[in-house]
Amino acid sequence: MTKYKLTDKTKEFYGLTLHQIVAVTEFGNVHVGDLGGWIEKESNLSQKGDCWISGDARITGNARISGDAQIKSFHDICIMSCFGSEGRTTTAFNCKDKTIKVNCGCFNGTINEFEERIEQTHGNTQYGREYKTMVELIKIHLSD
Repeated sequence: MTKYKLTDKTKEFYGLTLHQIVAVTEFGNVHVGDLGGWIEKESNLSQKGDCWISGDARITGNARISGDAQIKSFHDICIMSCFGSEGRTTTAFNCKDKTIKVNCGCFNGTINEFEERIEQTHGNTQYGREYKTMVELIKIHLSD
């Protein structure tokens, strides 16, 4: 199911071309024709679930918004790159139910599940400490 498409309206952001999105079907609180925020490429916003980017929110690079994330501004999302064992991009965001979700490499789950995975996989190694520090920053940034 396609829930949005890129419009012809673009803007430059740090040398990147961003495209405004428009809803093409009804889902969650979004209606056909609603203009959304700005993405660099379609892989930045899942076509599944109720996730949506609105306002002047901008999603770029390897950031992936999914599930029921509602990104309205930079206060709703946290993106960090080049940390951990693989130097991946970690994307964390607030969901409608006030939980924090995290995408990092093949991991996709809640912030608590992410903490558990870090402990199991990396413990107190350098990478474990980097990821644990990221978790603390995410919690500070995304707290109400």
